Amino acid sequence: LYYCRIRAAKGHPDLHCHLQALYNLGVDGMSSDESDFEDDAPVYTILRKEWRAAVVSLWMRDIDAVHLSLRLNSNGHITQGNWPHPQRDSRRLSQHSPVKKLVKS
Repeated sequence: LYYCRIRAAKGHPDLHCHLQALYNLGVDGMSSDESDFEDDAPVYTILRKEWRAAVVSLWMRDIDAVHLSLRLNSNGHITQGNWPHPQRDSRRLSQHSPVKKLVKS
């Protein structure tokens, strides 16, 4: 997701100002997920980062929506490449450590 978000921020002029924050979070600042199967289909559950403010997750979802919109061509057809897999929220926490040297809010 990190690289998709970077591409979205680079690809949309209104998001250029968010690039540094994404770089600061880095790959380790992105949510992780766990996969499971339900009815023979993969289900991906998002693991929350306890140390990261909830508003950051909402901000990333907005960037994800821009990324999806950039995946459509002028005819409204999906461009080449894998479409992101659907994820669902959970209250489960990620065991990953916080990103070092981030500004505290």
